Amino acid sequence: MPTNPWPSDALAATDIRTCDARAEIERCRGILAWLDAIPADELLRTTPPPLDADLISVVVPMYNARRWIDACLKGLLAQTHVNQEIFCVDDASEDDTYTHLVERFGADKRICAIRLGATVGPYQIKNWVIGSLARGHWIALQDADDVSHPLRLQAQCEWMRATGQRVSGTCAHQFFPAGISHPLGRGGAVEHGGVRHNLAFFPSLEPTFDRSPHDARPEQRAGTEFWPACRSGPYKVYQRVLADHGTQMMQRSLVLEFGGFDGRTRVAGDSDFNARVIRFHAIGNLPTVLYSRRFHADSLTQHPATDLASAQRQDYRARRALGETAIDAALAEGNVDRARELCTADLYSGDVVVREMRSGFPIAEPACR
Repeated sequence: MPTNPWPSDALAATDIRTCDARAEIERCRGILAWLDAIPADELLRTTPPPLDADLISVVVPMYNARRWIDACLKGLLAQTHVNQEIFCVDDASEDDTYTHLVERFGADKRICAIRLGATVGPYQIKNWVIGSLARGHWIALQDADDVSHPLRLQAQCEWMRATGQRVSGTCAHQFFPAGISHPLGRGGAVEHGGVRHNLAFFPSLEPTFDRSPHDARPEQRAGTEFWPACRSGPYKVYQRVLADHGTQMMQRSLVLEFGGFDGRTRVAGDSDFNARVIRFHAIGNLPTVLYSRRFHADSLTQHPATDLASAQRQDYRARRALGETAIDAALAEGNVDRARELCTADLYSGDVVVREMRSGFPIAEPACR
């Protein structure tokens, strides 16, 4: 990897609440263009990551991600924080995601590529990797169709250490074709060549026994000073989403403490995790854009089988509502221990079957079946 390959503006993220939004979108587009142009070979490292306090374990579930995985992995391999182990887990894709990844990026000793024998969903994958394979003090999550900016892991790790946060996310640059309405904000989006762009803002949230963080209106979450810009500019402020899950980094001990993700669902397990954690711990969000989030027709939030109006999500919302009611009842009775028990999952990953694995660093490899 070159000594200093990064464009200067890739390392110049500024507070989303005070930056020029259109200039920030241009900066993000420039990062994506740079990653697209740089040969993968220039980003590869032939030294395994050292097992020390700076190690970050990155979890990348993949399903039919052949179209997006080059940009995703280039973004991770180009990080200014180089000490990372990257678990790329192919969820029994129907395309050649796994073989392409191994051929293109398998020489990098920071990558562990795994192909599963059957599809289990992203939350079992995260539980399994975090509970059985990851060695880092920090866990970083990454969606296979998104892109982390080069400064992301370093900025998050430094900010969390400085503030004492155990879990954090960042703001995001969102890009999507015309016809996808979910990411649109009040002030519209900037369009370039048929692709729309905006900036997503997530505030930091203090721990609360109240469910109110889920119900706060966008103007409340943005704040009185920032809201006028959100109404008129290319911004998106989510009402119920506490963090952009793909941007999140957390202490591995926190994930284990809360039993990981709900491994029995394939949708909204990230929202469920954050809803449980916020009862006892802050969810910090850096006010800078360190991630580009891609929306497309096959995204979980866009595909008819799993979109926000799908039966899967409606059923899961109903089950979660029952769980939230039980937690609220325990807290109303002053039974904090019972509430915490109800906020803890079981790290379920019982459907995971490994078909093939190739790792550039030593791990306790499971038997392949």
